[in-house]
Amino acid sequence: MSGHPGIDAIRPRASSLTIEVTSHCSLQCVGCARTLAKAAGTWQDRHMSAELFARIRDHLPPLDRLTLHGIGEPTLNPNYPSIVAMAAATGRFAVIGANSHAMARTSDYYRRLIELGLNELYVSVDSLTQEVADRTRTGTRVNLLRRRLEAFAAMGLPVFITLVASRFNLHDVPTTLDTLNRIGAFPVSVQEFVDLGLPEGCLSTGDRRALGALLDEGDSRWPRLSISRTLSLATHWQAPAICADPWSGFGVTVDGYLTPCCLMWDPAALGYLNLGTLSLESALESAAYCSFLSAYLSSAPSFCDGCQKNTREVETKFIQLMRHPAARPAELSTS
Repeated sequence: MSGHPGIDAIRPRASSLTIEVTSHCSLQCVGCARTLAKAAGTWQDRHMSAELFARIRDHLPPLDRLTLHGIGEPTLNPNYPSIVAMAAATGRFAVIGANSHAMARTSDYYRRLIELGLNELYVSVDSLTQEVADRTRTGTRVNLLRRRLEAFAAMGLPVFITLVASRFNLHDVPTTLDTLNRIGAFPVSVQEFVDLGLPEGCLSTGDRRALGALLDEGDSRWPRLSISRTLSLATHWQAPAICADPWSGFGVTVDGYLTPCCLMWDPAALGYLNLGTLSLESALESAAYCSFLSAYLSSAPSFCDGCQKNTREVETKFIQLMRHPAARPAELSTS
């Protein structure tokens, strides 16, 4: 692994892990890998069992962050409260977080998740205008989402808002922030739309400048919101020479297979290393993982295309994410 001083000498050290507890979802978000794969007929919906999660949990080291969602709505898994409780019971995870669209369950259900040990609840809000939400996150019931946010604010839950800015909702971002500011005091993370096969949603350079100028008004215009910008939206942020996620932040598919980051869900890249039977330390020390890192250092794999953390050229467009593990032969499934 030569050619990258300061990186090739670092052994993988897990600091964060994202576990896909379900591949079900009740929305069809524009540009989402699940939405695209559903349209192509290559997606299968299924839940991670509590038994598999327990085995994975027992194979994990202490982590700074454990995220309990993947490409899907985690609360649709009927075992989700038990999964949260099992994770919290270990005491090994500094933060346990999850992203939800907040409409699948009652407000009291989400409060119960916090009581069981969920530290941070991220709620996706791309718009609170129905016609815009219909375009960006099809299936969203804006009035219900607004009531959920009002309830969360009243209960004082640790809720964070994620807002994906695209060419489909850019004009509506000020209205969304106005509404959120009226509802409650929320941290809001504004992220850019990532090209997973729908490049027309990506912001142009001009769009990005306009959004940056808008967010610069945040403290005075939306005083109840704490707005942060991620990746290329942050003018102070400099991309690293190479993304280090394969060394510190990983994904686990709904069937328990390890992946090199939380955006790439094809376990074939690592030779189907399953954390239901392997410890994470053993998987990271395996010949398959070392071979992946060696190749990754040499050139950016195709699945990095479209990701804002990637600064390297790739030869093909982002296609790997479409090959989601749900499309694998059934005999590879681990329950």
